Amino acid sequence: MSSPNIGAALLPVSGPLIIGYLLNWGLFGIISVQVYLYYLAFPNDKTFIKHVVYGVYCLEVVQSIVIARDAFVTFASGFGDPTAVTGMHTLWLTMPLMSAIVGCIVQLFYAFRIRVLSEGKVLPVTIATLALTQCGAGIAASIIGGKIGDVTKLTTTAVFLAQGIRNGASVICDIAIALSMWFSLTPKIDTNKNVFVKSTEARLTRILKLSVATGTLTALFAVLDLSLYFGLQKSGGYFLVPCVSLGKLYSNSMMTMLNSRIQIIGGRNTSDASVVDMGLSPGTGSTSINVPLQTWSNGGFRVAPNSKVDQRKSEDEAWQIEVNMQTEVVTK
Repeated sequence: MSSPNIGAALLPVSGPLIIGYLLNWGLFGIISVQVYLYYLAFPNDKTFIKHVVYGVYCLEVVQSIVIARDAFVTFASGFGDPTAVTGMHTLWLTMPLMSAIVGCIVQLFYAFRIRVLSEGKVLPVTIATLALTQCGAGIAASIIGGKIGDVTKLTTTAVFLAQGIRNGASVICDIAIALSMWFSLTPKIDTNKNVFVKSTEARLTRILKLSVATGTLTALFAVLDLSLYFGLQKSGGYFLVPCVSLGKLYSNSMMTMLNSRIQIIGGRNTSDASVVDMGLSPGTGSTSINVPLQTWSNGGFRVAPNSKVDQRKSEDEAWQIEVNMQTEVVTK
């Protein structure tokens, strides 16, 4: 059994590890719910989008299982052994490598969306380059860390360089994504106050807020990881907290964006059921809107199935589309 002095000496490493593991599993629960909601809500999305979603989730499942294994070895089977706490185990795989790969996939996904929305090539290519750069640096950090084999000895110049490039590129890429989404979607918001355009404006505004919020959050975690590593690395493994959970922040940000299209009929802040498609479903362009038409009467309301309406059509033309109506009587 380890003495109190040894336990206190290992606290700067064991403490961040426990917090990082718990945060990682919490985020895994969130993304599991988000993927399930996506599975239920969007069966007609493009196959490419589905592959990205389920591929990223599979990586997150593997990472969570491996992290659980490391936690067991560190705090259960290796209890009382200082080397079990400071040992690298498979952290070289779960932290820099898998987080960098997931982050790269999500950033490339955003680059693809920006390419569709902006119809330009400079910003998407720049974002893709930054994403691949941070991924390459993460792979390098993983190889170097695996060879060192000790969390407390990650102070070599090579590790400093790899971590600096990885987190620096991630921060720049996340900020570029947030700004690109802002400038790509802002011109599409119409200031006209008619009901149809106003609801579309509300959806676009929500997408803008989510883009800025998620991009800022991932950028802040990357900055925190970089700051704790360069500032407090010699004092302990405090950088492990953001480093372990960074990949799941990226995947959750992507799922939040995709699931923002979900509309709760009759919920709070629901004026209608119009949905901004953003070209995620097959056969639609980036300017199409998916609109379940809803009309009210004294005895109840009638709900029409989804109709594809071009954003450039006028309000009157959109609401005159012939659809097969299904009638549902609402009783008081």
